[in-house]
Amino acid sequence: MDGQDIACPSCGRETTLMVPELRVRKAAAENPTAGDIVQSSTIICSYILSALVPLAGFFAGLYLMRKKQDGHGIACMGLSILFALLFIGILSGL
Repeated sequence: MDGQDIACPSCGRETTLMVPELRVRKAAAENPTAGDIVQSSTIICSYILSALVPLAGFFAGLYLMRKKQDGHGIACMGLSILFALLFIGILSGL
């Protein structure tokens, strides 16, 4: 319906329909806010911590879950457990 010309029900003049939300959503998708950038960098740092320092990565996963990033939080926690087991295996000589 956006961009369609119709007759105004009140005055009868030709009017072009506009849906402003579509433009706002498109502009938001093209221009990420500072909050989006900080959020994505937090997620990336959490994954890196999970691989390098598993205990810190586990708590970073808990933090992400608290911030409503459940999928990333669980993935960070699982990755940190996997790397912790790997490090224990390497250190024990397996």
